[in-house]
Amino acid sequence: MIINYSTFNETNRTYKILHANNMDYHMSLDNNELLVYSKNYKLIDREKIFTDDERILSYDTGDLNNDGHDEIVVLGRKNSSSYGNNLVIFKYNNNFEKIYTKDFSILNPWKVQICNVDGDNVKEVSIGVYKKSKYHPVMAKRPFIYEYKNKKLFPKWRGSRLSKPFEDYIFVDVNKDNRHEIAAIELLKNGKKVFSCYKWKGFGFESIGQSKDFQDILSIEKSYENPNEFKVLLKEHGTLVKGIVSYDNNKLVINYENMLK
Repeated sequence: MIINYSTFNETNRTYKILHANNMDYHMSLDNNELLVYSKNYKLIDREKIFTDDERILSYDTGDLNNDGHDEIVVLGRKNSSSYGNNLVIFKYNNNFEKIYTKDFSILNPWKVQICNVDGDNVKEVSIGVYKKSKYHPVMAKRPFIYEYKNKKLFPKWRGSRLSKPFEDYIFVDVNKDNRHEIAAIELLKNGKKVFSCYKWKGFGFESIGQSKDFQDILSIEKSYENPNEFKVLLKEHGTLVKGIVSYDNNKLVINYENMLK
């Protein structure tokens, strides 16, 4: 069973769920620090992860080694760079314990996520990178997948790309098969955008659905309320619209929440 580690908003701050010490915490990011809160949002710990010339670019939480306690994966970047460099993994046991670190700057990383693409209940780490590949020798965003074994990361899939250029992606069990699919914002040749979903197929990903095209798709994020849905912020006919996307009868279905002036 896939446990949802989605982000959500409470009092204008974004949180992630952290399972550690047989307890549930809320974790948040404040500039260069990770903050740990109790279930009722009382601040109980904070940790400065990098030096003053680095910032946290992306982070995620999840149980990478199936011991019932979450790890925290953090991607840092130099203040002068748009892309990340150091990837660090922590355990939390009333304090932050560093258990892995590696410089990934050669890949131009811009995002980290914890996922389970093959349904084996052993989670992977996805690193969003910006680089060329052997079979697609142009600079582009790519979703690399790594396995975590013996406190080290090993490549699982470093494919060329999705079916179209994409701007952002998340992992969500959209078709309720107990494994994570990729949900991505993709670019069309006419300048419009679509959101698409892909499932793991042994040694790569295959498409399971695509939306109609929109004037713009500004963001895509997990749903805290339902692990089988995801949220999008769209621009259509000059109007911003929020939507919740689900998967029904082999199609992506969007329910609109509201319109923003």
